[in-house]
Amino acid sequence: MKQLIKKLYQFIFYKVLYNLFKLLPVNERRIIYISHYGNRFGCNPKSMYDHIKVHYPEYTNVIVLNKADVKNEHAGDKVVGYYSVSFLHELATSKYWVVNTNLHPDLSPRKETVYLQTWHAAGAFKKFGLDLPESRGQEKESWKRDTSHWTKLISSSESIVETYASACGINQRKIYPIGLPRNDIFFKTNDIAKMKKDFYKDYNIPDDKKIILYAPTYRDTDNDNPINLDFSKLQKELGQQYVFVLKLHPFLANYKFKAATKEEEQFVLNLSSIDDIQDLLLIADVLITDYSSVIFDFAITGRPMIFYSYDLGAYERGFDFDYRTKLPGPIVFNQEELEVELKDYRKLSETYHEAVLQFAKEYNAGFDGKSTEKAVKLLLEQ
Repeated sequence: MKQLIKKLYQFIFYKVLYNLFKLLPVNERRIIYISHYGNRFGCNPKSMYDHIKVHYPEYTNVIVLNKADVKNEHAGDKVVGYYSVSFLHELATSKYWVVNTNLHPDLSPRKETVYLQTWHAAGAFKKFGLDLPESRGQEKESWKRDTSHWTKLISSSESIVETYASACGINQRKIYPIGLPRNDIFFKTNDIAKMKKDFYKDYNIPDDKKIILYAPTYRDTDNDNPINLDFSKLQKELGQQYVFVLKLHPFLANYKFKAATKEEEQFVLNLSSIDDIQDLLLIADVLITDYSSVIFDFAITGRPMIFYSYDLGAYERGFDFDYRTKLPGPIVFNQEELEVELKDYRKLSETYHEAVLQFAKEYNAGFDGKSTEKAVKLLLEQ
């Protein structure tokens, strides 16, 4: 019964209402921004929005955002929820779409609509889209229907255009390797210095301590410790040198870190609730991750990364490159190896600095902090 009701709702929402709204005139000067299905407003759409607000004031902006309590932050712009009727109306009648995820395949744009896909992942790490196993056929079919609607897709670099064309089932001519707008902030050194100073002040962090950012990929597991770390031991080994910041996947938002001691509480900061990971990448001295595409963003800083891959065997067949030889940092398989790498930060940084920068330049086009400007021109002027 529930499935029947769901199908009926989707039919009315996507097939009937949306197509009725498509009969209305198009607003040639309106842009709608869809980031993370409206769960937060960030990433590439937010960077483009900020630029357009300043440089293209003649355009009307519509932000898709589900949190009613933060809508006032965008006073003067219309804000609609992703699953609202207003969303369907604004989408159907806006000339320009700026999106960073796939959309429901029945949300087909008009011929005159410009659907710019800015995709939320940098680089090409894990296989996705049409390159997934055949066992995920229904998911792939839905994905293919949406990608066929894309007018243009931006990518972080020329080196991944072929991979994106395969995964998305689109012609390479639709892909523009101009870099990701959200990463322009990495080239604003004065802003970064202030952000780091403010971060230390806000969280009462001593000036002599460095920041470890742990941002693992999501694992579908019922494990009580989904991040596989003994924080008590970490604090004893590294607490004099570091503060440990957690940024977990949104699906692990309910994970609660429980400190056993006051020292441990001061050592670990669970900041998974922060919407934009870019804010944390900017201030981190070292990144610990595993199979997350966040490495392509963080590499721009030139700072070291450690790959904590305790379950590599379960993931190894799903990569777009040789994980064991391509990564610009040490791969560790247990906490003891992780601690060894972190104990000498200077050695870690000096050993991998050039490799990190080479990796960053391979996967980030331009390397000039002008990707937002290029993306906006691609949207409005080409």
